Amino acid sequence: RPAPCDGGDLQDYQLTGLSYVPPPPADSTASLEALLGTALPKKPRSWATGAPQGVDPLFGQAHSPRIEGPSCARPGEPVNKVYVQFSNDLEGFLPYTLVISETEGLEFASLTRTPDFALSPASILRIGRVDAETLLRDAFFASLSRSILERPELWPGACVDATSAVPPAALEERVRPPYNAIVQLSVRRPLAEGGQVLVFVAVQSDGLAAELTQSC
Repeated sequence: RPAPCDGGDLQDYQLTGLSYVPPPPADSTASLEALLGTALPKKPRSWATGAPQGVDPLFGQAHSPRIEGPSCARPGEPVNKVYVQFSNDLEGFLPYTLVISETEGLEFASLTRTPDFALSPASILRIGRVDAETLLRDAFFASLSRSILERPELWPGACVDATSAVPPAALEERVRPPYNAIVQLSVRRPLAEGGQVLVFVAVQSDGLAAELTQSC
C-alpha cells in the first residue's frame, strides 16, 4: 500500500501484469500476416534463365504471358540472348544479352570480348522485321558476309581460303546467326560516318522480334 499523494486519502493501487505475445517464428508467414493484419507479397518463382516468373527479362518489367511461337534458343540460353551485326564493320553477328530500358533504350551486354553498347531511342530512325533468307540472299549482305569469311584472323590456325573450306561453327554463326527472327534498325550516325548504319538483331522467336519492334 503506497503513501497517500498530496495528503489525500489512502488509495488502493493494483499493479496489472503486462500481457506479452512473443513474435512469430521467422518462417511463420501466416502468423506474421495475422499480427500485421495484411498479406505479405509472395516471392516470385524463377525460370531456368534466372529471371523471375511473370517478369520479362528482355524488358525488365512485368508483362502478361505472350505466345512466342517456335523458339530457336539452345538449351541453357537466356531468353534475352541475341546476335547483332553492324553493316559498317566486318565482325559479323556477335552474341549479346539485350535489356530494353525506358531511359537508356536498347542496352546490349557483350558475351565476347567486344565492348557493350547502347542505342538510344532518339538515334533509331527506322525499325522493322526482315526475313532471314531474304537478308542472306541480298547482294550487299552477301558481299559483307564474304568479306567477313575472308578475314584470316577469324580462322583457327593458318589462313584458309573461305571459298575452298567449310568455316567452323563459330565463324559460320558470324554470317548466319542461329536465330531466324531478325529485326533491322536504321541508326543515326555522324555525317562523317555516312549518316546512318544498319543494325541487324537476331532474336530467338517471332514473338520477341515483334516486342522489340514495338518497343522503339
